[in-house]
Amino acid sequence: MFVGLSAKPETKDLCQTTNTGKVIAAIEDRIAAGIGIYRTNAVKCAPLDKSGKLRYPTDTEMLACLPYLRKEIDDVAPRVIVPLGGQVSRFLLQHMGDGRPFSGFSPDFSYDTYSLSFGRAMPIHHPSYIWIYKRKRVDEYVARVGDQLMALTNA
Repeated sequence: MFVGLSAKPETKDLCQTTNTGKVIAAIEDRIAAGIGIYRTNAVKCAPLDKSGKLRYPTDTEMLACLPYLRKEIDDVAPRVIVPLGGQVSRFLLQHMGDGRPFSGFSPDFSYDTYSLSFGRAMPIHHPSYIWIYKRKRVDEYVARVGDQLMALTNA
């Protein structure tokens, strides 16, 4: 289960037309057939500023949507949850984790796993960060994330 921050106004749930969605699709392609993938967001609506532009959701908005995310997790029962980026990672670990705080990301795309009340989480760099700031390393990122997810799901 990939968990993004929020949807864009014209899209939903990490669609493949966004740069983030395209990178996630590449990770999915790397993962062995037969492993189901579910995409969702921590915030179920697109938070907009006064001018109608997408903005980061507040903690209050994230908390308001938490029961819906928990229900999705219960319904889907994922083997691994993959929070995308630091904001979602910190939030999920704070509200569903075992008390171990989020330690950040390694520059070599080696990702830590965390225990959650319902399973495991592997927070990763947000794909849009990789797309914008590490574009030359997208293939390396996709390979590392895909391989680590395969190892987790087969463990």
